[in-house]
Amino acid sequence: MQVPGVLPRLLALVYEAVLVAALLMVAGFVFQPLHGLLPPQMARVMQSLFLLLVLALYFGWCWLRSGQTLALKTWRMRLVAADGRPLALRAAALRFVMGLLLYLPLLATCVWGFYQRQQAWPYLLLMSLLWGLHWGWALFDAERQLLLDRLAGTRLIKTSGGQAAP
Repeated sequence: MQVPGVLPRLLALVYEAVLVAALLMVAGFVFQPLHGLLPPQMARVMQSLFLLLVLALYFGWCWLRSGQTLALKTWRMRLVAADGRPLALRAAALRFVMGLLLYLPLLATCVWGFYQRQQAWPYLLLMSLLWGLHWGWALFDAERQLLLDRLAGTRLIKTSGGQAAP
């Protein structure tokens, strides 16, 4: 099984972020009519939970069905279990939760840093170091896997024409 390099993974991540942003905007519009029916604080919490559910369903369905989101298909990659078999529900759920724990704090810190650089820069530095550790791990890992994949028991492999590469 061939492993994609760091640059194609980063490009797939950028593409995935654009797709996820569009998905969350549409889901937010779907939830919008409920805002008038709920108290404001409850509406914000319920919308956040709804958007989290949408993300979980999107990634879970894609990973369990074919091992590929649209971004992974575009960049000819597939997510599989560490042993090369299709992903099981437990591994997909673990990878999703670990991805949230890795990427959401970084995203939140970047947004905060955009508005309040003076206060946020130490946290931006810390988040950047953690993100660098995650991505830098692939440079030293024997199988060039990201830290997230190593911990979740998953791996990204190259595909050719929609099928896993030998």
